[in-house]
Amino acid sequence: MDVTVSVDTKAWEDSLDLLLALAHSASKDASVAAAHAIQDEAQQYLTAKQHPPHTKTPSFPGEPPAAISTDLAVSVWVDERPAEGQAEVGPTTDYGRIQELGGHMSGHPYMRWVEDGRVHYSAGHDLPARPYLLPATERLIDTGEITAIYYDHWLRAQQDVTGP
Repeated sequence: MDVTVSVDTKAWEDSLDLLLALAHSASKDASVAAAHAIQDEAQQYLTAKQHPPHTKTPSFPGEPPAAISTDLAVSVWVDERPAEGQAEVGPTTDYGRIQELGGHMSGHPYMRWVEDGRVHYSAGHDLPARPYLLPATERLIDTGEITAIYYDHWLRAQQDVTGP
């Protein structure tokens, strides 16, 4: 008598197809979750230091800007496009970009400060970069938090197919 073993791979192939579809969807969701993590981190950087209006910032060039108000921190938003697997993080204030990258600023109505009891005005000056988005993103990458977000989403996708 011959012994024959027959293996039907359809169930495995169906499971793999489902896993791929769920992993693809999980990646899109993870991108949105990672963007929100960057938003939270950037907002923490933007509220770590404060200073009163019309005073020079205590932040050194290269450090996140010190806040006079929470306007810049609150303006950091996430544009979610999960169907495309994308999300963008950025400020909506008109001065968010120049704080991040630095550059020449002119015509801003608040370009005045009090120093030594005198009010100083500036029609324009160069602002050094005071990044907050880049260091927030780099910290989350360097600590593995972004990787963990994707890993957790993919693990849940796998568990949906195979069970816990």
